Amino acid sequence: ISGNSRTRDEVIRREFRQFEAAWYDGQKIKASRDRVERLGYFKDKEVTIDTQEVPGAQDQVDVILTVVERPTGAITVGAGYSSQTRLSFTGSIRQDNVFGSGNYLGIDI
Repeated sequence: ISGNSRTRDEVIRREFRQFEAAWYDGQKIKASRDRVERLGYFKDKEVTIDTQEVPGAQDQVDVILTVVERPTGAITVGAGYSSQTRLSFTGSIRQDNVFGSGNYLGIDI
């Protein structure tokens, strides 16, 4: 796994359907890539999988996953006016991949 500076390896690995030391299965590798893309922590179409032979072992390949992370935080500010409450303000802070753990943290005011 390369390109993940914020997201932890285990967050990505838990989405893999092709397991280490298992028989090569192209469908499982494609499904793994799709699952990693659906996490939403990486840029669209920037999750790539490549395979290369293991030196000295003709019946093994390394699966190399390369990702490009995208910002996962958001800050929202709003204001409103009504005849009953007059002026009102709202705000929120949200972080989808907090500390690279794959968890969500948000505060709404």
